[in-house]
Amino acid sequence: MRKTLAAALVLVLSFAVPTSAQAVVKEGATCKTINKLSKTKTNTFVCLRSGGKLILVPKYKKCADAVAAGRAPIVIDEDPVLYLANQTLDRDKDGTACDS
Repeated sequence: MRKTLAAALVLVLSFAVPTSAQAVVKEGATCKTINKLSKTKTNTFVCLRSGGKLILVPKYKKCADAVAAGRAPIVIDEDPVLYLANQTLDRDKDGTACDS
């Protein structure tokens, strides 16, 4: 009876505990593969090297998204990693994205 109860308990607990934990995707979180994109329902992040560590940096589709997040303008001298992730938004290539 005890062996059956113990086996049933182990079986139930094995289904209750997830086998792999889902990593939280947020700005500044560590990542493992450089240039890999991670997406949430509302944001896209890219894994870039900053200060010897790999971190997630937000990648905006358009300047309106950066403005809504309060991150515009994105200046290369102020935040080079954020600028690198969003350099496609710098149309005139002057080192400032979303400046207009």
